[in-house]
Amino acid sequence: MKCGPLIETQIDWYHTSMPRRYERCETRACAHIALYGVDGTVSMDALALATGRSKDSLDLKAKNIAYNLDKKGYVINYPKLRGRGKGDEDRWTDWDIVEEAARQSKEALRAEVLRLLGVA
Repeated sequence: MKCGPLIETQIDWYHTSMPRRYERCETRACAHIALYGVDGTVSMDALALATGRSKDSLDLKAKNIAYNLDKKGYVINYPKLRGRGKGDEDRWTDWDIVEEAARQSKEALRAEVLRLLGVA
């Protein structure tokens, strides 16, 4: 997937080929939501439409990212959910991408997410 809005034929293909690994831009968008929450423009509905992923999948990804960010001491603005059962080791999937996004300015990360959503 390119990091930008999908055309209708791509959306059909992405909906029928699940599951698939999260793209860098999708992970960064979920990190933005974990850090800063959702608003009238950056929402799970908008992200689902832009990526072809289900809102539930995106919500779980953002919650898992929020858990990891919180564990590393970042302030989060989204509910967190541990991606493993009690007693299991934490999952740090795509942590390099998440940490890079967390270190970026809020404005720059938001601009990237808005481009993905096709509104910038």
